[in-house]
Parts: sequence; structure tokens; C-alpha cells
Amino acid sequence: MDFRGVPSTFTVDGIPPIPAEMLQERIMDPNMMPNDFHGNQMFHPGNQPESEFNEVQSVWMDGVGRYPITCLSFDTQELLWAGNQGGYAASYGGLNLQKYSAFRSHVTDEIRQILTTEQGILSLTRNALRCSVRRGLSVFTYSDPVMQDMQCMLRTSQTSLLIGGHQKKAIEIDLNKVQIVQEFDTNDAGCAILRQSGKYLCVGDTSGKVTLYDSKSMKGEQVLDAHTGTLSDFDVQGNLIVTCGFANRMGAMTADRFIKVYDMRVMRAVAPIQIPIDPMFVRFVSAYSNRLAVVSQSGSFQVIETTAMTPPNMMLYHVNSHGAAITSFDISQSCQALAFGDSSSYIHLFSTGDHACFNFEPEAIEFADPVDHIDFIHIMDERTPYSLIPMIYPTNGHLISDWPMHLAQKIYRKPKAIDPEILRAIKVYNNHNAGYAQNPGKERRNQVPYKLSKNKKTNKSSVPESPLGRGEEAFVLIPRTYKKLEMKYSKLGLADFDFRHYNKTKFAGLETHIPNAYCNAMLQVLYFIEPLRCALISHLCQKEFCLACELGFLFHMLDCQAGQTCQASNFLRAFRTIPEVAALGLVLSEADESAGRANLSRLIQSWQRFVHQQIHSETCYKEEPIMPEEEQQPQAQTQAHSPPQVEKKEEKPAGSSKSRKKRKKGKKKEELKEKEKEESDAAESNGDETATAT
Repeated sequence: MDFRGVPSTFTVDGIPPIPAEMLQERIMDPNMMPNDFHGNQMFHPGNQPESEFNEVQSVWMDGVGRYPITCLSFDTQELLWAGNQGGYAASYGGLNLQKYSAFRSHVTDEIRQILTTEQGILSLTRNALRCSVRRGLSVFTYSDPVMQDMQCMLRTSQTSLLIGGHQKKAIEIDLNKVQIVQEFDTNDAGCAILRQSGKYLCVGDTSGKVTLYDSKSMKGEQVLDAHTGTLSDFDVQGNLIVTCGFANRMGAMTADRFIKVYDMRVMRAVAPIQIPIDPMFVRFVSAYSNRLAVVSQSGSFQVIETTAMTPPNMMLYHVNSHGAAITSFDISQSCQALAFGDSSSYIHLFSTGDHACFNFEPEAIEFADPVDHIDFIHIMDERTPYSLIPMIYPTNGHLISDWPMHLAQKIYRKPKAIDPEILRAIKVYNNHNAGYAQNPGKERRNQVPYKLSKNKKTNKSSVPESPLGRGEEAFVLIPRTYKKLEMKYSKLGLADFDFRHYNKTKFAGLETHIPNAYCNAMLQVLYFIEPLRCALISHLCQKEFCLACELGFLFHMLDCQAGQTCQASNFLRAFRTIPEVAALGLVLSEADESAGRANLSRLIQSWQRFVHQQIHSETCYKEEPIMPEEEQQPQAQTQAHSPPQVEKKEEKPAGSSKSRKKRKKGKKKEELKEKEKEESDAAESNGDETATAT
């Protein structure tokens, strides 16, 4: 056998390397092996431990500078957050680590820890705390003179956040009020790592100790002297505390290859766990009850058992960091993904499979609003309205139509004073801290009266110099286009009035001098609904008063007028004959209409609901089919041969008038005459049949 896999410079604990010549001389004789032996049987794949985690992606934190990554944190969404030494924060989504957002949290200081919340993320720097939404917009930035050298933070509830650092005071901040709620003292070494388990708040410091505080009173209960040097990391799960750090040996700091384990039930250390690597980070794999992930700064990590450590479970993984030191580490909530950050600004992701997820019940990732697609419009298209083209405002600069700042002045509109009648009738309730009053209804909604300035007496003439303005009233603030137009007719009335002077389009108008003309606006609205207009124009029935037929005739007149005016008098006449119209109060008298006492806003709403229902009922009415003449003749013959039916006399009240008796006698005479005619016609037809038979 040829051991070509052993490198020539291989050393173990200072032993010099074995020369290659000696390796070549000590090749085993093939005759010493049995005949059925194959070399592959020595290293069968089944004898090797299967790797649980595999590296799936490695990305560079680009666009934010080449800084070492200081912290990593998995989000409740399928995002991984990373903060670096330059003060930048970036997020990556999914196993492919597709970049989601990146922004700068601080200009000069590094980001020391990142926590995720429902509203966004919290990033902690040396003397400031910033809350940002996941897309990068800042919610608040809090700083206080107490915050001098902050290092870690822990979310104790939905609204409170505990922050500690390399100082003697730790603070508790209310996230809703964004202010300090409580301050408490720590030991001289400060606070480097914060963990919580049950009733204890565990604080690790740089002196290698872990102090247990009561989470309610914030008083120290127990101190665990874990390492003689300093503490690099620790974690808590259930009743166990595991720590890793450095030991002071011969005046030098060396990595302690023992994971210290403490039982909080007895506040005593149990048997430590020896590992083959120099631990820098240690975390519990929460999906299992007794598994640990231990990471070294050189790029190796191992998943071990806390109860036993047997050779088959000693699977050693390596992060391909190309010689860079591992500076941050985190485990996802589902324990299916491990994230590593190194000093060369690279993020490495390990997972249990191709379909691994960060959370068991992930939240939906919030993406930016999609940009609306603008449809293509041909240059010769004359029917497409210009309003479909969106207005694009420049990000920098101003529009050409904007007034320059030296010619413009910002004037804020003062709120309108409350009516004194409302103030007199108002009732204030102490419980609600508000007042209520009945609306007198003097003014309409969304209407503000014009305040016309009084003309000052000057020596200048009131006649404008321009001949184009002599037809308008001088010194009036309301433009002519928006003033109410009053038409003045001559003696001949409408016949002598030129409507084309006011309407130069091809759309016909409706005259307003007839009664109940308040519905002209809604009639125009219904006319411009093309499917409804076509359906009503094609409608025709035999009813005497049908609104659908009258609307069809009116719409046909509007089509044919081509700019002239029309009258909706026939429609309004049929409209007034319907009993429900009067019951709903939709017919206005001339006195109410001239005095303006009608509430037109409510009236037009009631009119619209009634007309919609009436049109629906009339257009859905099915008439009885008209029978052809061939089918009507046999029915007439059968009625002629059938014996006459005797009508029963109905009893009438005794107090009937003489006119009713005369009408009854006249009806009886007419019935007798009709019967005689029928009998004579039947006899003639029978005589003709007998003659043809003979």
C-alpha cells in the first residue's frame, strides 16, 4: 500500500517530519494480504461518520466596505442579519443568501449586537441604540450619557430591553416610550454577555466569571468562577450553563480546551467536556436536549453531546475561510442552519439539507411595492386619454412649473371658527374628554364660502383697460370659469337662445328650467356608461309608463343632437306617475325648488337607488309570447262550438246608485247582442257545412 495522502511536512506535537524515503521503504508486501482482500475494505464509507451540516453558500458583504463582521442574527423572517466593524448592517434571504437590504447604522462605531423584533431590528453601537425597519428606514436613535461603552443587550419582554457593557451600570429601556426605565449596578468587570433562563439573569464578564441575578430584583444571587483568564462565550438551556474561555498559564493567555458545565439546581460544576479544538463560541442546539455547537477561531467547529463524547460522534467540520479568523456565530431557530462571519467580511452558511429553513413558522418577507407597468401608446392614437400617463416627479430638482422660492410665500389656512350655536349646545363628557353637539345643518360638507375683499375707493376707473376683460366684472376674486352661469333668455325664450356659444363640444346638454331638473347630472352619468346606454336604447316594451324606454329615447336624443340641448320632460313625466316616487319624496314642488329648501345631496342618492332598482325590474320583465295567427284560428273555432257559459250573478250591496243599475242594464244588452251574433254566425257556418256535405 502507498500512503500518498500523508504530507511530507506533517508534524505532531513538535516531532520532526518523517522523510519520504522511509515511507517508500516501509510499503507492505502484497503477499501478506489474503486473496479476497481489497483495499477499499479498510476505509469503507459506512465506517466514516456522516456529516450532518454542509456548507451551502458563502457570500461577501459587498457594498459596505471590507470590514470584519462583528455580529450575526437570524430573523423571524427568512433573513440573516450581519453587522460589521464599519457600522453597516445588511440582510440576506434564504439559503442562497440573496441580498435583501443594507444600510449604515452608525458613521464611526462598529455594530456590536443585532436583535430582531416585530417592527424591525435593533442595532447596538458603543453609545447609541438604533431601531430600523427591515428596509432600512430609521424609526428612532436613542443615546444617553449613561451609555458610554455598551457591549450587549437582551430583550426581557415585548416592550423592555436590557443593555449592558464594559461599565458599572446596566440600563433597562422601554421600547414604546424610548426612555430609560431602570438602572442597576454590576460588578467592576462590567457586562460582556447577557443570557436569561427562568428566574435568573446570567451576566458574563471579561474576568472569566458568570454572575446570576434575580430577574425581578436585579440582585446578585450566585457567582460562577468559570475561567482563570477571560470569558469568550457562554450559553444557557434548562438548568445547564456551558462556558468557554481562556486560561492564564505561565503569565500567558491560552485557549482552554475544556467546556465548563454548571448545574443551576445545585449551583455546582459538573464534569467538564474536553474537545480537540480551541473554543471561541459555544451555543446549545435548542432542537436537541443535550447537544452543543463549539466553534474555534481558526474555522473548525464541532457538534458534541453534553452527556457523553464517544469517537463515532466526534465529527469535525471546517469553515473555508481562507485563513481568516471567525469573528461571529449564530444558530437559526429551527437549528437547521449555522452562520459564521469572518474577519475578511465573508458570511458562511451551513445547513442540514437543500430544503432547510431558518424558522419553523417563518413570516412573510416584506418587499418593496412593485413599479406599475406603463402600457405602450401609439403616437397616432387619438382616443387614449393623457391621464393614463403617470406624472413622474424628479428626485432631485424642481419642475419647470414650480414657482421660484423668492417669488412664493407659504401661507397656512387658518381653521374655521366653530359656530356659536354649536358651542352653546355642546355637552362635555369627563370620561371621554370630548364634547358632542347636534349639527345645525347650516352649511354643507366640503364647502368654504368665498371671502370677497371690498373694493377700495381709488381714483382709477373700474373699467379694465383690456377689451377682453370688459365683459367680466372687475375686481372679483372668483374666476369666470368657476362662477355660476345665469342664462338670460329673450322674449322668444329658448328658440332664440344660442347654446353653442357656451357649449362648443359635440356632447348635448339638458335644460334646467323644467321642474325636477336636479336629476340632470345623474342622467348624464348614466348616459356615459356605455353598456347601460346600449342596453336601454335597445329596450322596447308595451308598458305605458316605462322608465327604461324613456331613458332609451332620451339617450337616443342626446346622440342625435350633437351639441344642442335636450329636455328630459317625457322621462320626468313618466317618473312622476310611479307611486313609489311620491312615497320616497323624490318629486320636488316648485316652491321648494325655488326656495332651495331641498337637501339635494340626500335626494340625488335616493333617486339613484330607486332608478337602479326600477331599471333592473323593468329590463328583467318577461312578456307573454304572442301566438301566431295559425294557432289562434283553431282556438277561435273551439270557442265558437263550445256551449255558452252561464255567468253567476254576484250579490251587490243594497245601497247601489241608479247610475250603476243603468250601467248593468247596458252591459247586459251588449252581452245579449254579442251572443245573438255568435249564434247567427254559428248557424251560417253549420249551413255551409251541410251544403258542402250534400
